[in-house]
Amino acid sequence: MKNLSLSKNLLLLGDKSRYIFAKMIIEMLPIDYEKDSILIEHGSTKYQVQGKDENLYINSFKMPSGISLYLLKSDDSSWQDDYNSFSRIIVFEEFPMSKDSTQQLIDYWNILPKNRPPLTIVIMNLPHRQGSTDLDRIDDAIISAKDNYESQGLDVILFNSDADFMNVLYQHESLIQKHKKFLSSELEKIYEREYELDFLYDDFIMDCNDSGGCLNLFAINRICSFDSVKLSNKNSFWDAYNDLALKNLFPSDTSDKGNLNYLSKIQSYILTGDFDGKVSSSEILERRVSQQKAELILSLQRSFLSFMSGGKFSMPVSTYETRDIFTYKKLTSDRNGRFYGINAEYSRKLRDFVEDESKKILKSSLDGYIKFFSEVIQ
Repeated sequence: MKNLSLSKNLLLLGDKSRYIFAKMIIEMLPIDYEKDSILIEHGSTKYQVQGKDENLYINSFKMPSGISLYLLKSDDSSWQDDYNSFSRIIVFEEFPMSKDSTQQLIDYWNILPKNRPPLTIVIMNLPHRQGSTDLDRIDDAIISAKDNYESQGLDVILFNSDADFMNVLYQHESLIQKHKKFLSSELEKIYEREYELDFLYDDFIMDCNDSGGCLNLFAINRICSFDSVKLSNKNSFWDAYNDLALKNLFPSDTSDKGNLNYLSKIQSYILTGDFDGKVSSSEILERRVSQQKAELILSLQRSFLSFMSGGKFSMPVSTYETRDIFTYKKLTSDRNGRFYGINAEYSRKLRDFVEDESKKILKSSLDGYIKFFSEVIQ
């Protein structure tokens, strides 16, 4: 794409059916056309080919004015560095559908910044290129491919005849525009479920204090114990407590209640209406919710370590001072001990984090999700 400055052009990617589409417009293509990238624009002559900058420029009066088509040769990935030069990306696919190469293009498009051009999938229904016995199989493949791409939130056009040319050339409905109404409806549901947050959180705190929960007396005593210090490689009682507390707050079994992992389920319910975060109507939203859950857990873990760091009891201890349980108890239970009151202070801060701070972090995560989609809808 050297020295190309196109104001309103469509980038045609995908399998060889993109050339079939182009040939239907201009009636012919140069010999060995697949060896070059091709730009097709409106011109005053019936058909004129010019070679320039390793690209083929084709002008034809049969090409609608004001639209430029750019067909990349298969090994040309230069568009990935210049995607903003295009007003729309169109990926063509004929039978067999749902190719890995098509999905790879979609996956790459998905990771582009939000200002990327919209992407459209054009499924070329060309049964005349197959035997009559294949027609049923082709129909099934088309339906399956269309469902697959639409479930990813993509615009899909079925190209059955010349009558569909205008749909491809002038179809400007972007992903955001197409799903604006859907997203507005989803946000209304989220706002309604947000009113349940306080009740859900009260139940969550009850589970935390219940048997097996992260705030029950047994769990806190286990954290603030000599065994906790002995098993840790930290040189401070406080940091050793944090080690075990993290394991209690974020256990590997994420299905258990009574720990901070469960906040991701509360978040999923508010965002989707399902505690497992399933959004069957939109794969795009499902991926976003899954990402939001992971970010919430990471944010809670980082915030916990920040909230619980420092303080008068974070001073280091020597190996000698932690040589046995009697020395540990003297340091932490004796009024003259350096760490007298550490257990009560740690228990208080741990409760503050779970009962108050974690709710703020969850609310902030929900607000971030709502803000993102509110901006998309505007």
